[in-house]
Amino acid sequence: MLAVSGGLVASLGLQAHAAPASVDTAATTTEAPNGVQQASAVPAALVDGVAAAPSFGEIGFTAVATKPKPKPKPKPVVKLQRATERVSRSSERTAPAAPAPAPVSIKAGAPGSPEFGAAVMAIAARYEGTPYQYGGTTPAGFDCSGYTSYVFRQVGIDLPRTSSAQRAATTRISRSEAVPGDLVFLPGHVGIYAGNGMMWDAPRTGKDVQKRAVYSSSATYGRVHG
Repeated sequence: MLAVSGGLVASLGLQAHAAPASVDTAATTTEAPNGVQQASAVPAALVDGVAAAPSFGEIGFTAVATKPKPKPKPKPVVKLQRATERVSRSSERTAPAAPAPAPVSIKAGAPGSPEFGAAVMAIAARYEGTPYQYGGTTPAGFDCSGYTSYVFRQVGIDLPRTSSAQRAATTRISRSEAVPGDLVFLPGHVGIYAGNGMMWDAPRTGKDVQKRAVYSSSATYGRVHG
């Protein structure tokens, strides 16, 4: 019985392979002799699938060129220049002030002469606006006697450091005799007479060297020695 069944299955299998489109479906319901169930025919869908096996197309690949990474841009130089400028400006602010040039002596006439007075007036006017500084003896800052001694040194006259000592080193003259280039003395103060009731002086803290009126009728006058 097994041989018959096997032959039948083989026969059916050959028929299915030879003619997949016309499989006899009646054979699937027919019983085999001697009560042996006849093997089921291969389903048409399976046969069709075998006959019409799927085909695979060609797989295509497209090469894509990799773009090189852009080179980093150079850092701007402006920042360095600005930083350099900031350093330069900072060094200018912190640099110590240059020392004041030493006064240069000039030739002038004898004290009391128009030539002497003109020379003294020209020098005195150079330092207009210099701030008052107690104990100052240079154009960085003057006190009253520091100013007069600095000016007169440039016409070849060395004056003592304080106003009282300068008074003692001059020849006293009257107000009517005073001419430009003479000294004006007030209590604790000294200036350079400029004529017409005016004088050049370094007044006091908070004020600058200036030309102004002799402010006291008790002022006295002195002439330096050449």
